[in-house]
Amino acid sequence: IVGRAAGPRAGVARLCEGTACTAAHVRGLMEAAPCLAKRWIVEASAAQIAPPSKPKHQASAGPPERPASHASDSSGVPRRPPAEEPASVPLPEPFGASEVPPSFKASVLHVSHELEQSANPRTHHHVHGDVEVDMIPSLTDNYIFLLRESGGCAAIVDPAEADPVRKFVRNNANFPSTGGTGTGNGKQGPISYIFNTHHHWDHTGGNEELKKEFGCEIFGASSDRDRIPGIDVEVKEGSHFKFGKEDVQVYETPGHTSGHIIYYLPGAKIAFVGDTLFAMGCGRLFEGTAEQMHKSLQKIVALPPDTHLYFAHEYTVSNAKFAVTVDGGNEDLQSRFKQVTAMRSENIPTVPTTVAQELATNPFVRCSNAKIKETIGMEQSGSDVDSLARIRALKDSFRG
Repeated sequence: IVGRAAGPRAGVARLCEGTACTAAHVRGLMEAAPCLAKRWIVEASAAQIAPPSKPKHQASAGPPERPASHASDSSGVPRRPPAEEPASVPLPEPFGASEVPPSFKASVLHVSHELEQSANPRTHHHVHGDVEVDMIPSLTDNYIFLLRESGGCAAIVDPAEADPVRKFVRNNANFPSTGGTGTGNGKQGPISYIFNTHHHWDHTGGNEELKKEFGCEIFGASSDRDRIPGIDVEVKEGSHFKFGKEDVQVYETPGHTSGHIIYYLPGAKIAFVGDTLFAMGCGRLFEGTAEQMHKSLQKIVALPPDTHLYFAHEYTVSNAKFAVTVDGGNEDLQSRFKQVTAMRSENIPTVPTTVAQELATNPFVRCSNAKIKETIGMEQSGSDVDSLARIRALKDSFRG
C-alpha cells in the first residue's frame, strides 16, 4: 500500500492525485507512517474540511496553539514524533500545509470518524467498582477516557480533541444532564472535570472547548501551569482530592515530559498513566532522563498488582514486536504477543493493562532482568538505569 516500495512521500503523491483517495488508502498511510497521518488529521480538523460522502458529520476544531517549545512548521503543527511512534518505515519531513491534498484531508477525516464509530461498547466500556470508564477513540491512535462514579460525577482524562466527547455525551442516553459533586466547585454540567496527565497537544487539545461548553474544571501539574490550556487546579506529588465519592491520588512521573503526572483511584483500583507507561512499553524521553523514567515506571508498578492501568495510545502490537527482540525467552511475553495481535485484528483495544501484566512482560519495567541485559549487551553494567536507557535507544530506532 502506501510507502511500501518507494517510501511514504512517493506513495502518498501517487495516491493523492485527483480524487483517488479512499478509506483504504488512508488506512495504509496510518499503518506505514502514523506520524504523518496524525499530522494530516489535525490539519484537516483545523481546516474544518468535512467528509464529502457524509456531510452531516462536522469536523472537530483543531487543538489550541502549540507551546513554543515544540518545533513546528508554517501550519503550526508540531514536528515532534508521537509519544511512541510505531512506524514501520522511516518518515519523511512533514509536507507543508499547502501540499496536503484536500481530497486526502476529507478522506482522513472520514476514517477518523469511522474509527470513532467502530468503537464497540462491549470492549470500550469498563466497570471498576463504583467507577465506569468509557474509552473514546481519537485522532489515529489516542484514547480519551470518560470517568463516571456512582454519584453522577463525570470527568474526562486527556481530551485530544473536543468533538468525540461531545458526540459521546449527545449520543449516550444514560449520560447525566447534570454533574455530581466533586471538589466542591458546584459545577452542574454533565462533565465536571478534565484531568490532564501532561501538556502535549494530543492530550490537551480539547481542554478549552470542553471547558467553555460544559464548565469543566481543568486539573494539571503545577510545574506545567504555563503549558496546560485552561488549567484551574494545580496538583503535584502527594496531592489528593475527591472525585465524587472516590479518592484520587496524584503521582509525579517525569521522563516523557518534565511535568508528567498520573491519577490513581485506589478504591476503584485504576490509574491513568498517560504516556509514561504503555503495554510492554514506555513513552519517549522528550524532556526527561532515563533515570527519571526508571523511577516513574517503578513507582507505577509498585501499585497493587491488580491495578488497571489506562494508557493513552494504542501502540501495543508495535511494542510487543520490539519487546520480543530483547526478551524473546519470556513465555509470558510470547503468549501476550499472540493475544494482543488477535485482539487488534478484531479492533479490540488493548487498554487497559494491569500492573501484574507489565511486571511479567514489559522490558522497560524488567530492565534488571539478567537475560535482557545479556541480550542488549549490558550484562557487565550494574545499573538498571543504563539498561533502560539502552532499551529505549533500541526502541527509538526499531522499525518492525
